[in-house]
Amino acid sequence: MKSWATKWKTVQLPEEHYKQVLTYIKTGSGGYASVSEYVRNAVRAQLRKDMGVENDNK
Repeated sequence: MKSWATKWKTVQLPEEHYKQVLTYIKTGSGGYASVSEYVRNAVRAQLRKDMGVENDNK
């Protein structure tokens, strides 16, 4: 793997939350293409709020 490449990990998400996010994505109002994209953005926003982390690697 190249040194600049992002390393990915997976996490478990309760099915109920997955379905809620998927329903939201299907409305098209948020501009998200996938549940993964939504969750990455939500985690990034929470890290900024809680820890002041400014890592915007996508």
